[in-house]
Amino acid sequence: MKHEDFCVLYRYPADRDILTRKLFDVNLRLYKSSAQYQRIVRDCGAYILWCAQTEKEGYKKPHGYSGANAGIPFNIIATPEEVMLNPKIIVASDEMVESVSNCGSLCLDSPIPIQRHAKITFTYYDLDLVLHQVTGRYFTIQHEIDHNNGVLIWDRETKGEEG
Repeated sequence: MKHEDFCVLYRYPADRDILTRKLFDVNLRLYKSSAQYQRIVRDCGAYILWCAQTEKEGYKKPHGYSGANAGIPFNIIATPEEVMLNPKIIVASDEMVESVSNCGSLCLDSPIPIQRHAKITFTYYDLDLVLHQVTGRYFTIQHEIDHNNGVLIWDRETKGEEG
């Protein structure tokens, strides 16, 4: 798959609407009680995981992928290693770090300088509904959670001083 084809939905401002909406949390009670709902969520998670593991022609392999990137309305993200249901940042350090980042969904020509929290604590459920709490320097997780909350990378862009 060529990266240009992959991005076609996100080339025009009106089409980016899909990336600026907050996604729905997976209903964990329904996930436990309904085999059909669980199958839908697991299939969505498997697709998002596949996307996180798949290199697009002309663009490097992603570090993570979100439901928003895939056009799936559930708060699900994946790294190449795992699927995370309902990820939420529960603590974010006051210290901010400037980094340079890009976003495959927006087809940026080059990385832009952005602000991220130096350290976060976030929670998520795995597909077996085990709750995980993780603390560390997770820029990719922050980026994917932003996607699922309707925040785009250029909302975090660091602007140079106006002269």
